[in-house]
Amino acid sequence: MVDHEIAYLGSLNFIYNGAHKNYETRIRIADRKAIKELNSEFDTLFDNENYLEKELSEWGGNCMKSA
Repeated sequence: MVDHEIAYLGSLNFIYNGAHKNYETRIRIADRKAIKELNSEFDTLFDNENYLEKELSEWGGNCMKSA
């Protein structure tokens, strides 16, 4: 979300390979109604008691468990 006016949705990873080598997809949204709905969805998710706050390192550890 950029300034509550533009949103990008997709699979782009903000690393060198994601930006230069991998085939990634994303869509730019500037429609005011869609942006309003996305903001509402984000607010609902971020303010949800069922989704506990975690540090970035904790999320990474959960996503990349060692074998």
